[in-house]
Amino acid sequence: MRNFKALLDSVPAQIDAMLKTLQEMKIGSTPDESADYWEERKKIDQNTSDLQNCRDKFDKLQKVYQKKKVDIDALCGPNKR
Repeated sequence: MRNFKALLDSVPAQIDAMLKTLQEMKIGSTPDESADYWEERKKIDQNTSDLQNCRDKFDKLQKVYQKKKVDIDALCGPNKR
């Protein structure tokens, strides 16, 4: 459970960092064909969408985890797992 909690705590920040990188890449994909990431615009948009969906799912997973943790702690005590 501790490893799972560590994953829940660390992944959203990593996703946020990747989204910031993609945002900078999106800025670098304009204004025209001479831009650094011009050819990657569609892929940047797709990756951004995918990461935002992933972030939303992690938020929901964290809420489920917190509810289940409360249930498990009520049954077993907070340090009995």
